[in-house]
Amino acid sequence: MKHSILTAAALCAICGTAAAAPRLNEVLVNPASTDDNGEFVEIRSTTGGAETFTNHTLLVLEGDSSAPGVIDIAVNLNALGSGASGLLLLRDGTGAALNPAADAGTNSSTVFTAAQLENGSLTFLVVTGFSGAAGNDLDTNDDGTIDSTPWTAVVDALGNIENDGAGNFGYADDFGFTNLDENVGGFEHEGMIYDAVLSQWIGVNISGGVPGPFTVNTNQSNPFNAKYDGHVMTPGSLNVFTSVENWEAMN
Repeated sequence: MKHSILTAAALCAICGTAAAAPRLNEVLVNPASTDDNGEFVEIRSTTGGAETFTNHTLLVLEGDSSAPGVIDIAVNLNALGSGASGLLLLRDGTGAALNPAADAGTNSSTVFTAAQLENGSLTFLVVTGFSGAAGNDLDTNDDGTIDSTPWTAVVDALGNIENDGAGNFGYADDFGFTNLDENVGGFEHEGMIYDAVLSQWIGVNISGGVPGPFTVNTNQSNPFNAKYDGHVMTPGSLNVFTSVENWEAMN
């Protein structure tokens, strides 16, 4: 009996570790007017509570034709984690207050230099066991397919493909995740939001400069759904959308 209890406890520990894996949740790369202190990447824990993200790294890959596949940014998440809200908010610049304010239970950290996140084609990866470095070229022949994988596993990924001509790549689909394509809607994706109710990413064009609010422009969501019109991005708080029928709260 004692042996069975220990085995079950061990299995629960393993399950808990897997469930706590960080997931990308909301991204803003291009606020109206200046980008300084407005860019962010929001990461959520799949447990919905406070978790450490030991052995995880956030990577941002270049997707423009000038240097596709190069690691522009590598953020070590070892010392970071989600707060009681289940969220971690990664900021640029000085991390000045945004509107609306983040949930009091959200961990926030300034890890990007001012306006460091590019507005063009790029891919966000959350990986474990990263052994590379910023500046590494992972697409050595520039064909839009990753050639080098200096990590143990890809936990989550999101790509955005700019609509300004040929040679733009997103790499998330190399690992079974989503690339958003600006050519579909014909407008720039200044922000990207995960809708957990529909289990999909949406690319949005927004109005509103720093410090916010950052509001989705009418008919400028990809894929289009009228419920996103007028949605206000919520850096550091759960994504909530309004529709005629109901409120949808996601984590």
